[in-house]
Amino acid sequence: MTKLHSALGVVSMSCFFLLFGAGASASETACKSRWYESGASHSCGPPSLPYDRPQFTWYQDSGKCRIQVTCKRGPMRQSNQDITVMLGDVNRLNNCDGSLKLGDC
Repeated sequence: MTKLHSALGVVSMSCFFLLFGAGASASETACKSRWYESGASHSCGPPSLPYDRPQFTWYQDSGKCRIQVTCKRGPMRQSNQDITVMLGDVNRLNNCDGSLKLGDC
């Protein structure tokens, strides 16, 4: 019975760390997933060197995602964008001539 209790304790602690220890990482993944569902993701990319992909930051206290990207502005120009929105709104972002906006342009 002691081995069983010990094994259950290890499993319980593993589940705890998966659920609570990796919370920020899982939420940043949610930010990224919603970003790639947005219209803006098709015309916005990495903000600038040394980054090779869009940057995402999760603010757990407020439930918001910060997104840093460079968006196309016309045929030859780009605009650096830094926006913080609620997680549920990330997929509603659009590139409106180089500016990130929620909803239609």
